[in-house]
Amino acid sequence: MRGLAFISSNPAEAAQIAADELKSEVSLTARSLSAAVKLGIFDPQLDVSEVGLQRVFENMQGEGAIPADRKFDLGRVFVPDYLRAAQRSLAAN
Repeated sequence: MRGLAFISSNPAEAAQIAADELKSEVSLTARSLSAAVKLGIFDPQLDVSEVGLQRVFENMQGEGAIPADRKFDLGRVFVPDYLRAAQRSLAAN
């Protein structure tokens, strides 16, 4: 959540950091981050989309990365304790 705030408050520096990590051009990374913010791709509360995670799970099954007989269980891929604590701490500030 602090990272999302950093992207908004320091877009040039955030783009440089991301470009270094991704081994991409800073200008393209800056455009990508800007578009992601404008399109609302980054949820400000980092809430999880169970439907979205299930689709990723199913796509990974389709690719063979997850056994076809395994059932999706949100509790196996997401533990909300840390996220909820972060959300509470930022709301308190």
